[in-house]
Amino acid sequence: MMRRRERSGGSVVSGNGERVKALSFASAFLLTVLALQVVQAATVNVERVVPASVAPSAEFEVLLRIEGEPPLVVGITETIPEGFSFVSTNCKHFNISGQKVAFAAINATEIRYKVRAPSSGEGNFLRLLD
Repeated sequence: MMRRRERSGGSVVSGNGERVKALSFASAFLLTVLALQVVQAATVNVERVVPASVAPSAEFEVLLRIEGEPPLVVGITETIPEGFSFVSTNCKHFNISGQKVAFAAINATEIRYKVRAPSSGEGNFLRLLD
């Protein structure tokens, strides 16, 4: 009796219809090693630098200083206080949803963004964020 083998989606089909997994020892070993590796998250510190107070309708810059060990991939969400409005950023990857601005950065040491103060009265951006 002659047996034939055919490749079929990662399995080997033998002549009598049995499916035999075609996974080599090297592939199984590699999958096991990858499954056992644990990726440890590094500690990242972010410092926000803003003016103590701003004049009505003034545009000002917020600086986010990022410290951590490379490779560094961070996601930061800032909530802009009511009355203030987001103007622009130097960050290539960001998303705005209402008063929340989400930034995504790779190996960046800082993110800068501009905000406009409310038109009525003085605003204290720092106090509103805390």
